[in-house]
Amino acid sequence: EAKKALLAAEGKAYQGPKGLNKLLSFIPLSLVGDDFIANMRQQFSTQGLFYSTKQKQNFQMLPFVDLANPLAVIDQVSLADICVFVVDTRHGSELRDEAKAILSLIRSIGHSSAMLVVLEDESMQSLKQRREAMDSLKSQFAIELPTVDVFVFDVQKFSSKLDLFFFTLSKLALNGISWRNSRPYLMIEHVEGNKIMGRVRGCPIYDKRHLAISIPGKGMAKIVKVTQRPLGNEMDNELVIYPPEAEGPEMSEQMETSMEDDVDMSQEEEEEACSDEELDDPEAVKAPAGTSSYQASWLSDDDGEEILDDEGEDSEEDIEIQKEKRVSFNEDVEMDASYEQEKPIDFEKKKNFDDEIDFEEEGVTSARDRLKKYRAVKSLRTSEWDVEKGLPEEYANLVCFQNYKIIRKRAMSCDSKCKSISIGALIEVEIECAAPQDTIGRMAQFLLPFEDKMTLLNFTAKPVGDVPLRSKDEFLLVAGSNRMWVKPVFSEHSESNLHKLYRETPAEGLFIGSCYAPVTFDPCPVLLFKADHDGLRLVTTGAVMSNDPNRVILKRVTLSGHPFKVNKKIVVVRFMFYNPDDVNYFKPVEMVTKLKRRGHIKESLGTHGYMKCIFDKQIQHHDTVFMHLFKRVFPKGEMGNHFNY
Repeated sequence: EAKKALLAAEGKAYQGPKGLNKLLSFIPLSLVGDDFIANMRQQFSTQGLFYSTKQKQNFQMLPFVDLANPLAVIDQVSLADICVFVVDTRHGSELRDEAKAILSLIRSIGHSSAMLVVLEDESMQSLKQRREAMDSLKSQFAIELPTVDVFVFDVQKFSSKLDLFFFTLSKLALNGISWRNSRPYLMIEHVEGNKIMGRVRGCPIYDKRHLAISIPGKGMAKIVKVTQRPLGNEMDNELVIYPPEAEGPEMSEQMETSMEDDVDMSQEEEEEACSDEELDDPEAVKAPAGTSSYQASWLSDDDGEEILDDEGEDSEEDIEIQKEKRVSFNEDVEMDASYEQEKPIDFEKKKNFDDEIDFEEEGVTSARDRLKKYRAVKSLRTSEWDVEKGLPEEYANLVCFQNYKIIRKRAMSCDSKCKSISIGALIEVEIECAAPQDTIGRMAQFLLPFEDKMTLLNFTAKPVGDVPLRSKDEFLLVAGSNRMWVKPVFSEHSESNLHKLYRETPAEGLFIGSCYAPVTFDPCPVLLFKADHDGLRLVTTGAVMSNDPNRVILKRVTLSGHPFKVNKKIVVVRFMFYNPDDVNYFKPVEMVTKLKRRGHIKESLGTHGYMKCIFDKQIQHHDTVFMHLFKRVFPKGEMGNHFNY
């Protein structure tokens, strides 16, 4: 009933001369004649406004955008109530590749109601030609926009068709966009200092619920006060919210506000804690004489379950904070002129050997020092990892929800008893900093509780094109109204406890991207753009999966060796290590072969890294022995202030 009442109130807000303007976005998908564009602009005022006396509704025509700029297209489609796609069949009915890319982009980010306007000329086209063109367009739109309404416009009868066109627009149901209409938003109509003015859209604004506001391409700003201005004979209604540093009483109980205590523990303290636990534990596994605590952590207990090592701390080169390119809050996101050409990679050669390392090629004399941050994992599906140790400095500024589903449910819901400002009301929003003048005509969206804080955003991603993407490369993230340059890490999409890192993403299928970004409650689309010499190129589409800093992403390295002498299950393996100290250090780690045999190191032989191994089945001479080691990795990024314009 509450949803029906909200839909009824939204429909009523668009009625009458003082109702909301229905925002129309005209998107030409082909070469459109100047006669149609000129005639359509004549129906609107210089501000793009038109009031239909017959339908008693206001319409506003948004300015035409550069379709070569994907961010401009996203801005207008996210703001528009109705997307009007225009195709002129006088120039052909086949859509160009650029038009298909635009439709795919619009479908990925989400759109409100849509209408397809087909221009034709009865004096120049026969009935058969018009029908063939209509069938061709319907088949092309069935892939991206299968439910679009079609309106045929005869350019020779423009005036007679105009009333029917606006009648169709007035009766078109406004479906809205899920991620946009779940949060209040407005189109900025006036800017004065640190105050912006517009009319409420999407859903009502409730008291003490929204702490910040976001303008796509400009950034976030904390809200000081929201005041309802008179629209006709209405009275002022001032809306008071919590101070920015406070949270709602119910919401704060379910959230861990900081992970700073987990970051402060040094590696020496971790080792001391681990050694103390082993001394206090009466059931600890007894290691042979001369075995270090690090090696003892790999030994198995009586049940055959592997005791996992706690030294999962990332290396200094992986947790180093590098200064990354941020979105400029004084201007739109633009191309960086100093774009660096990517290094070519032979992906076919590295397809099956992307994680294999060769100490001889690297010139490494001690595998123990080279892989001191890595540890063995028995199973990615069932093994556990201590998520509170070895964290980078960025994690001190992240929030982690104890129960994400409850937090999301409370953030998305609202109390009907609270004081609110209804849809269609004219409001004035006072923010902490001055708003730029070029934000007039843009969308400003109110954020839900906690969406002004930073977390580890995990999102599903589907590749666009066949070019693999590298983890920790720089991408432009578009998640709803948020935009920022990020350096995500990509991992496999699975239900396991631990997730394997993708150095290069697969060409097909879903994978997961993780980066530092503001909290964004699902459902919400997520797009990644890559900067190249031609501008911004869409590389992945997906949606928000979770806001969870405890997702464990593991980087795997593989050591390979070759059988030298084979005696059934006992094998002498060489070329994996090059000194006996490394062999003894990695002795507790389980090994596998290309033919799915499993075994472990029995003893070291000689002084050149040869080792005697025993496996569960007989080994073939042409088989290869592997040892897999893992290390937890984190995204790169600078945790800057995202509240400044």
